[in-house]
Amino acid sequence: MRAGGSISEFIANSVREADVVVSIVSIKSLVSAWVALETVTSFEREKGQRSKVFVPCTLTNEFLAPGFRLRCTAEIDARIREIESLLPRYAEEKLDSSDLDREKSRLYDLRNHLGKVLERLKESLCLELGEGKMGESLERLAEGIREETQGRRKRLPHQAL
Repeated sequence: MRAGGSISEFIANSVREADVVVSIVSIKSLVSAWVALETVTSFEREKGQRSKVFVPCTLTNEFLAPGFRLRCTAEIDARIREIESLLPRYAEEKLDSSDLDREKSRLYDLRNHLGKVLERLKESLCLELGEGKMGESLERLAEGIREETQGRRKRLPHQAL
């Protein structure tokens, strides 16, 4: 991403142009509104174009725990409450709240999509990047990307190569 570029445009363009999206899944990434945008955009793109692939890689499998979504939702809700607590002060100071409104919208999108993201992760083969597993997982990831790009080349017209 170039300095000063729009994060949301960068995400949309990157996901649209990529044949394979590799997502590093962590607790922090699952409560990031930007990562959620990237993940949900990837899922939507993958539905429309079967040749597009989303590959989740995990640092930890904590997201499999039954109460994980509740913990994440509580963290997201705390961030939303913090933003909402600033709105009256913005009004008192006669400040435009569009910066807070956009962040709050991203957090609501994250909150609303978190169940689908977790469902998808639980139904996917997630490559483990934890201790002792990283070498094998990176090898499988590289092999999958090679297969995908070779398959894509076979599907392209000759002049596009």
